[in-house]
Amino acid sequence: MAQRQGLSDMMIHYLTKKQEYEGCILFYRLGDFYELFYEDAIKISAELGLTLTSKACGLPEKAPMCGVPYKSAETYIAKLLNKGYKVAVCEQLTEAGAKKGLVERDVTQIITPGTIMEKGLLTDNSNNFIASIYAKDNDCGAIAYADVSTGEFFACSCDSNLIEELNTILSQTSPKEILGNEKAFELNNKINCIDKEFVPHIEKGQFFEYNIDEAKKILKEKIKTFNSNNEAIIKACCNLVCYAEYNQKQLPIQMTKVDIIEKNNFVAMDAVARKNLDLMQSSHDGKKHNSLLSVLSHNSCSMGGRKINQVVSEPLCNIDKIMLRQNAISEFFENNSLLISLRETLKKISDIQRLSSKLASINFCPGDALQLASGLNILKEIKLLLKNCQSELLQKDLNNIKDFSSEIQMIEAAIDSSKFSNNFTTMGTIKKGISPELDELIDIKEFSQKRISLIETREKEATGIKNLKVGYTSVFGFYIDVPNSQKALVPLNYVRKQTTTNSERYITQELKELEQKFLGAEEKILRLERGIFEDIKEHLKDRIDDLLSTGEAIGDIDFLSTFAFVAHKNGYVKPKITTDKVLKIIDGRHPIVEQTTRMRFVPNNTNLDSEENKIMLITGPNMSGKSTYMRQVALIVLMAQMGGYVPAKEAEIGLIDKVFTRIGASDDIAFGQSTFMVEMVEVANILRNATDRSLIVLDEVGRGTSTLDGMAIAQAILEHLVNTISAKVLFSTHYHELISLEDKYKGIKNFSICVKEM
Repeated sequence: MAQRQGLSDMMIHYLTKKQEYEGCILFYRLGDFYELFYEDAIKISAELGLTLTSKACGLPEKAPMCGVPYKSAETYIAKLLNKGYKVAVCEQLTEAGAKKGLVERDVTQIITPGTIMEKGLLTDNSNNFIASIYAKDNDCGAIAYADVSTGEFFACSCDSNLIEELNTILSQTSPKEILGNEKAFELNNKINCIDKEFVPHIEKGQFFEYNIDEAKKILKEKIKTFNSNNEAIIKACCNLVCYAEYNQKQLPIQMTKVDIIEKNNFVAMDAVARKNLDLMQSSHDGKKHNSLLSVLSHNSCSMGGRKINQVVSEPLCNIDKIMLRQNAISEFFENNSLLISLRETLKKISDIQRLSSKLASINFCPGDALQLASGLNILKEIKLLLKNCQSELLQKDLNNIKDFSSEIQMIEAAIDSSKFSNNFTTMGTIKKGISPELDELIDIKEFSQKRISLIETREKEATGIKNLKVGYTSVFGFYIDVPNSQKALVPLNYVRKQTTTNSERYITQELKELEQKFLGAEEKILRLERGIFEDIKEHLKDRIDDLLSTGEAIGDIDFLSTFAFVAHKNGYVKPKITTDKVLKIIDGRHPIVEQTTRMRFVPNNTNLDSEENKIMLITGPNMSGKSTYMRQVALIVLMAQMGGYVPAKEAEIGLIDKVFTRIGASDDIAFGQSTFMVEMVEVANILRNATDRSLIVLDEVGRGTSTLDGMAIAQAILEHLVNTISAKVLFSTHYHELISLEDKYKGIKNFSICVKEM
């Protein structure tokens, strides 16, 4: 860092802010650009391909400098976030020339991967979670995670087997940033999904130092409804809230409640299972296409897209909640005209959740308010369409859609949609008729501008000075400009005010009087307009709970109607959900493969229970579809437990609690693990954590070693599964010798896949 002695005042201020926000790239606003200096400039110019220049700083040697335009800064910030940087934005708080001395500047927000609020940096259909982990000494702790851009906030205690539970939750939520206390930081190399780079590494959180009483007091002050007494949850939540507030430089009013997640609410799946089943993204290239999420994501609005993302990531284990969803989806499925009308209406709605969450931010602008009003205007249409719906979940959603008639009227009456300025640099954002004081100032401004034109015309005629001009500057006020060549024609009542290279400038008593009325009118107008808009924001803030609950309800309605639409489109059926240990599928199809293959998908049956058919031992030639069939069964079960319809002629699904998979041969050289070692580690995890309610998919276990050893391992696993765990198992193998186990153990049945040449 540069020495400060001899530096200009501006550069001293820059270095002061850089020191305050050490670890962040400082975007320092200078007019129409964000500038970076010294080490930041050298590093970031290389990262972003920017031209490295220099700026006079008061020392003989200029300061290295690079910059990005203010209007396109989001693009550059997004690239830096993707590269793992954090950005502190130092804004101009006063206009240049508004007062003597330095323009007032300060950091208005810190942008990190998990605390983004700017729409241009977010993905519409995905949540942007940040997680906070508090680990205790005795293998227990808690995790809190929130989407600051929508206000969704969750917490879950981990009472035992902390690493496995964290692995499951982090795999489900895919946070963009993870904070942890000292103990949690030590888990970086132990949590599987972090090791495999599915989620970012845990960073040390800076707000875990509060004792339990202090942390609880902070939460009570910031989240009025918080009522947990769990020490680990309190610590995790406190760190997350304080971090969000520190980054946004104000209380995150959108985080109004914390949903404490009950144990075993969702089907447990680790990162390996999610990847093998192509649940959220394709296992081949890591992209969304060719995944179950892509098959189901036909949402009409972004709020519904995020809800579908959550639903696919977190299939339910509670039969009552599953049935609530299923009943609501059925209501849409059976009323196609309602479904079509609703989806067309939902396409017109704006992102109420994220717009509402921006209310506490300095970045909420008149354009956001107009977008919010536009979205709220659609609510009446939605409520009218759904007024006769009977399902409990839809009725609950309808009750959560609140009335915002007064807010819509307030925004539309105040903000001029054709003239508004998002940063209040030009007049016209607020319509006439809202404020008498504002109207008077506007009249003065308009009258003064007309008077100037009339004065100029009159003085040209009276003096004979054809090139005479009447002008105005913020520094010198009004003046009459006369070219040097015509100075001899200047009348006696003109008082010389300023000399320029080619002309003289004068003032008259009439212009002085006009100047007193006009001077500062524009500045006062902008200040009043900003104040009126701030009043609108404050009013909207008072409705934050209603706004967020309404956005959540719209997302839920969109998700339910989308699942009905996809069921119609793809020929899905409503499955029967039970608590029995049974899994029966007639003419099941792979939901992803049938959408991507050009050939007709051949449907298959499945029959698993807790007695005669615990394990399907599947044999058949290579490339005959064994892996596809097993994935198909798992995906159908998960779709059913999401509450949706499934690709089959008929299906009866007994609830499962966990899904485990071991599919394909791979090694992990970076972590010193061979194919065989990876396989054994994954199988050991399955055998250690599976229950009699689990669904296990094992593909060709034992391939990574010699034939006899591999077969012995496969047999031992099968015997343990059928005798000890009694889970539902799909086990494919090329060891045909294992077929004899069908006669030896009750519960193992051999099925062979046949290939027919067409």
